[in-house]
Amino acid sequence: MKTQEFTLSNLTCPSCEEHIEELENILAGVRSVKANYKKSIMDVTYDESKLSDGEIIEAVQDMGYGAQPVEIKPKKRFWHKKK
Repeated sequence: MKTQEFTLSNLTCPSCEEHIEELENILAGVRSVKANYKKSIMDVTYDESKLSDGEIIEAVQDMGYGAQPVEIKPKKRFWHKKK
């Protein structure tokens, strides 16, 4: 299972969250979808062997919205030398 965050566009009201969360029932391999209207993001947990990010984006576009995966950047580590 993989959890991927996506930025969303074209959200016009809070009911858009519910509409997007229907992906859970539409796409095989999706375990959960949590959308946030105010932040214009969604988290999707899905089986990578059954579904790709591209297929999720295409399904969101078919619903009339836009979606882009959020790239997770590694955290920088700062090392301090002992004196």
